[in-house]
Amino acid sequence: MLATVARIELDLRTEDALLLRYRTRGQDGLLGDEHPFLVCGFLLVQQYAAAG
Repeated sequence: MLATVARIELDLRTEDALLLRYRTRGQDGLLGDEHPFLVCGFLLVQQYAAAG
């Protein structure tokens, strides 16, 4: 799980300390930006707590 957390930190960006769901830098083909999704942040915090 630690490798997954490291990959999330590497690949996904945060906005005002909130985690975005996916990369939008030319990856999804849609116009506009992604907005933070709280569930993703909660899951990441849960893993931080479990990892100590």
